[in-house]
Amino acid sequence: MASEKCEGSYKCHFNTGNNFPVFEILAEISNILSKTFGPEGSTTILEDRNMQHKVTKDGYTVMKSLYSEDDLERVILEYVKRISMRLVRTVGDGSTSAVIVANSIAQGLKKFIESHKDEINPGDTNRIVASISNAIQTKIMSHSKEPSDKEFEDVCMISTNGDKDITRMIVEAYKTVGKFGIVQIQAGDKKDSDITYNKGFELYRGWIDPIFGNQKVGDKDFCELNNARILMVEGHLGGPDIAPISRIMEAVFSNNESLVIVANGFNPDFFDFIRQNMIKNKRSMPLCCIAHGTGTKKGRIHFSDAAVVFNAKAVQYLSRNENIERVFFKNGEIIPEMFTEYLGFAKKVVVEDLTSKFFEGEGIDKEDYNLLKIDIEKQLEYLGNSETKFDYDSDIGELKVRYGRLCSASAIITVGGGSIAEIQTTYFQAEDAALAAKWALQLGVVPAGNLFVPYLLLDDDIRQEVVAKVLSEVGGENIKFVEELIDSIILAYLETFKIASKKSIAEIKGGLENGLIYNIRTKKYESIDDGTSVLNPARTDKEIIMAAMSVISLIATSNQFIFVPKG
Repeated sequence: MASEKCEGSYKCHFNTGNNFPVFEILAEISNILSKTFGPEGSTTILEDRNMQHKVTKDGYTVMKSLYSEDDLERVILEYVKRISMRLVRTVGDGSTSAVIVANSIAQGLKKFIESHKDEINPGDTNRIVASISNAIQTKIMSHSKEPSDKEFEDVCMISTNGDKDITRMIVEAYKTVGKFGIVQIQAGDKKDSDITYNKGFELYRGWIDPIFGNQKVGDKDFCELNNARILMVEGHLGGPDIAPISRIMEAVFSNNESLVIVANGFNPDFFDFIRQNMIKNKRSMPLCCIAHGTGTKKGRIHFSDAAVVFNAKAVQYLSRNENIERVFFKNGEIIPEMFTEYLGFAKKVVVEDLTSKFFEGEGIDKEDYNLLKIDIEKQLEYLGNSETKFDYDSDIGELKVRYGRLCSASAIITVGGGSIAEIQTTYFQAEDAALAAKWALQLGVVPAGNLFVPYLLLDDDIRQEVVAKVLSEVGGENIKFVEELIDSIILAYLETFKIASKKSIAEIKGGLENGLIYNIRTKKYESIDDGTSVLNPARTDKEIIMAAMSVISLIATSNQFIFVPKG
């Protein structure tokens, strides 16, 4: 690796000649994670800077603990961590698979780049990688199917690593709340786990900053608020809103209630005010801010539905030229009836970085809520509510999703155990399983688990469809690179499964070509098209290939890294 000073005191790293240090760094990360991979993976003992120890078999936990003093190693590691975090937060699993698959693809790609460096430029590489990734994702989703009760239970059982009690509770929870219901996992303080039900609504938006985290399980932060007043603003909050918002916060907090602000956005000056108050109060202030855009039709509808569920009336900066001061104050005094009219309420709110869950919204079963349900029911009836599989881009698909979320119930599973360590382990397994269950119900499942992608690409007809689609986007002159990259992807998945199964590449590939998948847990081959219990939510497979190819895009197209000096 070439390293030298560039402009001023900036430090630069270059990939030069046949030297590819970035590929080597990815290989090192992959090698560490591979030790934990699969049902028979080994445990790792982690020691933090305070000499506290943790024993884990979870690849993502191991990856989060990795650190390097080397500039280049650190930037690659942090990039991989960010991609993995999004994957785990989205589908609950797959981060280790994605990194190992990405590394295997990268090593094959490295050889191709070395031998064709004058033919392929970084821009072409990026376009080809993105196009192949999109084509494979499309194929995965086109083969998804609604799971049977047995298949749904299998997905949950795999995600809980065979914990029958937690699997049973998650299956029971989703049968009760429905595919668009909320299943919330929380850590308890008793030996036994239990489950409770109520009404709930989920926003697919999280907090704007981790400063709002007031609870912690293991190394996971989240915000939990009880008796929450909800202020919804169709616009951005800025400097002029600081004074009136301060008085609203004071009024809400003095009534022993929490405050959740849901707005299109928060300008820097406003957020600085919020941050300073959180720090001043040692993050104990019962407050959370969520950014929810209304720039799209879906965004506006979701925002409006949320207001109905919370029994809130949005402050409309844009359409009515309202603002916080005009709505809530007159002659400098608070208008009490405006609090009742505009501020919604939820008995409990749990907010994380990507999602927010509201329990027992005040508007549920009130007149506006019931009228909204009736309106959607009439629209569904008019459009012909006969589809069995969701198409999220169709009018019927969107309405079904909207109606399902609006009517959804919620389940809270409180996990127990004989020790704090056992409770935390079960908590994270249950969280992963709840996410896997959610996507299995909403977007369907695919067979063969992490081998579904090579299973598809080993089919000559499907492979040619993918190649043709990609070449139509990137040009026929790139056929050699496209074919090479697809071969690398197939081999990458086979090599990844080899680590977990201890089977040879030839055995795994031969099984797939004959429609068979080796079940690592039962140690038997099963028919992929006829009842295998090796299943993944389709979205999990989609997110794994997307994450792996995101890493490839960085690795294959970056040949210069510049670091600002510290201090």
